[in-house]
Amino acid sequence: MRHIVNFSGGLDSTIGLIYVLENYAKYGDSQVFDIYSFYYKQTHAIELVAAKNIVNELEKKFNVKLNHTIVDLSNIVPNMRKDIGQIPYYTLRNMLFITLTAALGTAKNRMIGSTNLVYIFVNRTDAESGYADTTHEFITDLKLTIKNYEKYGVNVGNLFIPYDRIEIITPFIEKYKSELIREYYDKYKDLLENSWSCYNPIVIQQDGKYYYIPCENCLACKSRTVGKLISVKQNHIVLDTDIETYLKQLLNS
Repeated sequence: MRHIVNFSGGLDSTIGLIYVLENYAKYGDSQVFDIYSFYYKQTHAIELVAAKNIVNELEKKFNVKLNHTIVDLSNIVPNMRKDIGQIPYYTLRNMLFITLTAALGTAKNRMIGSTNLVYIFVNRTDAESGYADTTHEFITDLKLTIKNYEKYGVNVGNLFIPYDRIEIITPFIEKYKSELIREYYDKYKDLLENSWSCYNPIVIQQDGKYYYIPCENCLACKSRTVGKLISVKQNHIVLDTDIETYLKQLLNS
């Protein structure tokens, strides 16, 4: 089975990747995990460093190989940006990321007619916050559109074999972010604190290092707090270069 995951390095997708590994890593080499993150000149591009670090941590924790790829969309997605209040909004971003994740991961699967599970970790908090491409209705229609792709394939004798079987998995679509935090916090506190949510990171350059620190004031930072009992801290990230230089070196390596 091939598991194809859209992974930003944020809190929701970290919980989501944990969910996938909890359910399937135990089956060993019969499972393949392809992880895709996207660089699009986002103000919080430091999340991609968090993503890389978390992937490394999860490989060790679950004793599994994760094929992590950072895809450069910096010439495309910035043109889709249309801010709404404090939140940088990108028109149809999730639709683009879901279809790209599905296409890239499925293309790596050389077994014609095999099943590819594609994960997107939308939740009710996102949908009720006004993000149209995270709603139940939108995701249902997108699932149907991608499902129609299976109508096409090749005829081998009297047998029709579809090119690819693609199933979009949305395990958290009926849950609120607060529910997910409560469910995973105690067991995975250290991992979750290494995820990154802040849209407006504070950058401090000192002693030849770049320190990326969450602002704690943007809506994304505040969404990590559940009532008075749980607040998922964001650990600061230290680099030898600024994030843009780091990502250029990483993408060109």
